[in-house]
Amino acid sequence: MNGNKTLFEQYVYHRVCDDFNIDGPRKSLEPLCRLARKDIDTVAKMPHQEAVAELLPHIPENYQKKVALVEQAINNRYKIDADCEDDELMLITYNKFKKILQFIPNDSKQNTTTRIGIYEHLYDIDEQRLPTSWNNRFEIVKKSVKDIKHNDGSFDHQPLNIIARQVQYFMKNIPAQKRYALLLEIKKKTIDTKAYDYNRQIKELYFEYKQDLAQQRAERQEFNQIRYEQLREELNKPHTTDDKIAIYQELLTVINDQDFSRGRKFNEKKNIYYSLNYLYQQVGNTQEAQKAKEQYDKFLNARDKCREAARLKGYNKSREY
Repeated sequence: MNGNKTLFEQYVYHRVCDDFNIDGPRKSLEPLCRLARKDIDTVAKMPHQEAVAELLPHIPENYQKKVALVEQAINNRYKIDADCEDDELMLITYNKFKKILQFIPNDSKQNTTTRIGIYEHLYDIDEQRLPTSWNNRFEIVKKSVKDIKHNDGSFDHQPLNIIARQVQYFMKNIPAQKRYALLLEIKKKTIDTKAYDYNRQIKELYFEYKQDLAQQRAERQEFNQIRYEQLREELNKPHTTDDKIAIYQELLTVINDQDFSRGRKFNEKKNIYYSLNYLYQQVGNTQEAQKAKEQYDKFLNARDKCREAARLKGYNKSREY
């Protein structure tokens, strides 16, 4: 049984990654003949598809559908060239390759190579179908890198370096944080760090990532400042107790982004917890009421400690905490 598994995986490897043989039939035909218990000479001179059709009935039944699927995917793949506009064919072929992934375990160097070859076909088909959308292709290359559990240097160039270049040149619309994380993973799995030095690219991506974070923070702060004013206006309108609870809870999430002093933020949180304690009691939610009271007491005690510390330091003027 294990021998059949090995033969089948050898067949898929050659069919997906390395099938051309200048001196004779495709390389994938030999393990397929052994799987079918047939001498390769009986089919060696046939066209490949005819040879497979001849061998298929003699292959163990649990591999017949799998071999047929691989053949369909590869034969379809040959039909998809740069001028292909058959979206249905591309989608069908894409899904067939995804199914092949399901029965090729990532448990050996050969199978890892096979899976990487399948990811390449998925990448190319997706690029053909959706040339301006890179999200799927980014997920594909992430999976390809993830599949490399043990690298002896064989994967340094293909796929690691190739993916790093794809990300650098073609995927600038992918968030910098995601590209940065992927490149760190590529560097971690690369053996020859002199030939494949990613430090400069990582440094540039880190800078871009920090810029993105700053932009996101600025946008979030602007949104939360507007939202704070809206929520305060809502509190002046008639609402059910549950609605008021929801408004106060949301207020807690936006206060830190206000251009308030630390003392004012502190005091607003204290007052919100005081209101939440009362509102939760109104609806009979004693557990949440107790949590709100504990938070209120925490802020109240902290305020008193701050005032006492200020008094001991000689401040005469009281401060609001």
